[in-house]
Parts: sequence; structure tokens; C-alpha cells
Amino acid sequence: MALVSTNVIPSKPTSRFRLITARFATVFALVCLALIIGALVYRNYTPLWTTTWPRFENPASVGVDTTRLDHGMSLAKDAGASAVVVIFRGRLLAANGRPAVIFPCHSVRKSYVSALFGQAVTDGKVSLDATLAQLGIDDMPPLTSQEKSATVRQLLQARSGVYHDSNAASERMRGSLPARDSVKPGERWVYQNWDFNALGTIFKKATGTDVFEAFDEQIAKPLGMEHFDRSKHCHWITGDASQHAAYEFRMSALDMARFGQLMLQGGNWNGKQIVPSAWVVESTRPYSTVDDGKAVKDLAAAVGKPAYGYMWWIGTVAAALGNPPGLEGSYSAEGVGGHMIAICPDLELVIVVRANTWLPAWTPFIPTRVNNKKLVPAIREMVEAIRPAAVNANG
Repeated sequence: MALVSTNVIPSKPTSRFRLITARFATVFALVCLALIIGALVYRNYTPLWTTTWPRFENPASVGVDTTRLDHGMSLAKDAGASAVVVIFRGRLLAANGRPAVIFPCHSVRKSYVSALFGQAVTDGKVSLDATLAQLGIDDMPPLTSQEKSATVRQLLQARSGVYHDSNAASERMRGSLPARDSVKPGERWVYQNWDFNALGTIFKKATGTDVFEAFDEQIAKPLGMEHFDRSKHCHWITGDASQHAAYEFRMSALDMARFGQLMLQGGNWNGKQIVPSAWVVESTRPYSTVDDGKAVKDLAAAVGKPAYGYMWWIGTVAAALGNPPGLEGSYSAEGVGGHMIAICPDLELVIVVRANTWLPAWTPFIPTRVNNKKLVPAIREMVEAIRPAAVNANG
């Protein structure tokens, strides 16, 4: 029987692998190119926006060094800021980036709630010396008797001595907490979310209104905030860490500037007292030095040192700039990633800086966090640009 031979062509897995690899590399390259193009467009395109803020027709005519101002704004953009707004004498002096875009506020939220407590305290609905035990504030796992002796004032100062876990706390914040009951209330300043979140609970129990509704009715609407919408831009953050929810605000730079201007004007807006003027003074004086957490007993000794008030940072911007003249009495609301409302009463100046923290920090090509070291010279240029006008006005 004759044997029939057949020719079998062997497969070429190596060639097929190379083809798949080449196609994958092409797709990957196109995706990277699209990301780069998208990032360039994002960084260089400013969405159209309008505002009801009054403006200066000619800033140079009132003594503003517009060259230095423009340089400062450019440096802030290079530092990663997604929006910057500068208000001088109640007028919009400069804005760049995305000033009308909504971004998370992060810890700036705490200064909003500090302002709300002013009216509640003035109306007698909240006593600063009331203890957690007297107010019926507890948690799960329960607070200790020592922790329950902390007062509302100590929570506002972040000196409560309550080191219970909290919602919306970063791992860094959790890692820096002392052991529970290791520090008595009032003994030490420790920046941690339990105090701030519990204040939201205390406010609602005392007033019958949550902080979002109160902020909307007492501050946002009277100030004519242009973009803030309570139904869209306010969110509770709950979890197993604590019974007290964190309150998340989202806001545009232009609306944040209105809040800063309100504080600069001593809580007054168009002739109406929105935040009691005495509370503006009380809440923005230093109670703790940030570097060592010690209580401020001598106001003169605390000048020039970063400090903390009632959920306000005191003198931190001035200290970063080397405490130049004109920034005495300055204070700020600050949030992780580079969010800031800086208020400089002597210069009649409010500066708002925003970051695109909607995106994760590792997002390629698009700035999502502000580089604070690069922001310092930017703020310095803005301050020095405005100083001549402020000096002329005060002179």
C-alpha cells in the first residue's frame, strides 16, 4: 500500500504574538496621545463665565501694579491652581482658570460652619461652655467620661481631647491621633475630624436645622452666591467610624470669594449683619500655636506664628510669606489639595485658590493639586501688586 504524504504548515505563534503586541502598542500610543492633547486643551482652555461681582475698570489707576499681579496669577497657574480669584476693596480684581466651576471644598467646610455658630451662640441656642455630656453627645464605641467633659468651645478650637475615629478622616489624620484619654480636654491642639463632625450634630440639635440648610438660608442666599445649589453641592459622608457624619460642601471660587469678603467686612453684607461682628473677631483670633499645639496665652507672643482659631487658620499665609507688613491679622480657610480662602483685612484683600481634586492625585498631565512651595511666590506677587493701592488708600 502506497503511503500518502501531506504537507502540514506549522503555525507561527511568534508572528501572531508580534501582531497582537503591535496592535496593542498602537492603541496605547493613541490613548496616550489623546490624553496629552486633552490635558493640553484642559490646561489652556478657559470656559466662558460671567459674574455679578463689580470690577475695576482700570486697576492701575488705583495704584495696583498690574504687571506683578499678572505675574502672580501666572505663577499660581504654574503651581497647579485650577482657579484663582482676587478681590480687592470688594471688587473683582483678577480671576483665571475656572472660577465658576464647582470643586470640592474639603476642609474649607469647617470655616463655613464656624461662621454659622456665631449666630447660634449670639441667639443663645448654643453655649460655648456646654459639655458633650450636657448636650447628650456620644458615639459608638461610646465616649469616656473624660471625653464627655469637653466643651463646644474646645471642639471649635480642636482642643477637645476626644480622639475617637471619625468619618472622612485621612489615614494621616488617623495616624496622628494620640491614644484616647491620654490628653485632657483643653490641654492640646490636635487637628482631627471628630471635633468638626460632632459640631455639625451639635448645631442641628441646638437649632433644629442642619448646617447645609442653615448655610444656604443664612449665608449663600443673602450673599447672592451665583453657583451654589444646596440640592447638588452638599453631601453627608457617613460610615462605621463614627455616628457623626462629615458635611461636604462643593463650591465655585467666585462664591467662595463672597464668603471671604463677608468675613473681611466683619460679617456685614449690603448693610445686613449676616455673621455677628463680635463672632468674626472671636473666631479668628489665635487660640493654639500650630507648631506645638500649645494654647495661646499672650496674643503679642503669637504674632507671626501659624495658629488656629475657631476652625480658622490664623497667620499661616503671612508666616509662609515671611510675615510681610500688611498681613497682620490675616487668616484663612484651607482644604487639602490647595483649596484656600485667604483674608487680609489690612490690605482689604481676599484671595481664593482652587484645585481640581475631582481627579485623583495620580492623574497624568492635568494638575490636580497645588504645589504649596510654588504657590508662595505667587501669593507674594499678588500681595506686593496690591500693597501700593492699599497704602495709598490708607494714607
